[in-house]
Amino acid sequence: MDVAMGDSETKPSTEHRYVPKNSMNAVTIADYTAVWEKVSFFVQLALRADLQVTHPLYLYSHEDLYRNIYWTCWRGSQGRLFGDLKNVIKETLVSLNGQLQSSQNLDEFVMKFAAILSNHLRAIDVLGSVFAYLDSTYIKDVHNDNLRHVMVESFVQIILKESEMQLMYIFKKVIENTPIANANKIKDIVRDLFKMSTDSLYLNPLLFQSVISGIRLPPNFEDLRMKYMQLDTEYRLMRGYNDEPSDPKCSLSKRTVSARDEDDYNASSCKRRQIGP
Repeated sequence: MDVAMGDSETKPSTEHRYVPKNSMNAVTIADYTAVWEKVSFFVQLALRADLQVTHPLYLYSHEDLYRNIYWTCWRGSQGRLFGDLKNVIKETLVSLNGQLQSSQNLDEFVMKFAAILSNHLRAIDVLGSVFAYLDSTYIKDVHNDNLRHVMVESFVQIILKESEMQLMYIFKKVIENTPIANANKIKDIVRDLFKMSTDSLYLNPLLFQSVISGIRLPPNFEDLRMKYMQLDTEYRLMRGYNDEPSDPKCSLSKRTVSARDEDDYNASSCKRRQIGP
């Protein structure tokens, strides 16, 4: 079941009709709980590639999940369902970010970030299909939004913003042609970030333009370029701090580039976590 997802916002329409909460058909708490247990597990599964090793997504009937979600919405619990969905997406991404930020070296960070990002793009498609009815009715008509945008924003706020300084460091090394491990994987990250959101250009406009063939710059490119310059200033200020990390957990054991470069990456990632987004 393929459902096309769009980024454009549309004004609420009146073609959909919802069953009032006090309707005779309203879903009971027990019914909702039973449905949500199945749905929430699948959402977590879709967001976590590590769980898919033992629980492949194809083992679960997407059609059955869609049907359960459809009837839950039709019987008046679409608001609760959307709220619970956003919460489980947030909680799962927070957990994934904890794993990412515990990386002990540059190679580990690159591989973890690439895996989380790539899987999140797949999850957007999978969950967009399963939640198609909720997306095209309640999310669109009541919130004037769409599930893809919700999932992209969740990734940006929870994962990307926490990794800005690390990515700044990594992308600079690539654009400077500094020998660095997993260079091709880093280019995959650039492509996936742009695929997820063109606003990701702010992390290094020059690198995005050099990696992505035939790239079409978004209308807000100048704003993104200015944002990059501001972030670059912050990055350079962080490099001015003491090279020794203030957080022992940020210690880098592997030396994939020079010792000074690893310390710069180390200090940048740790300082970013201290000052927050």
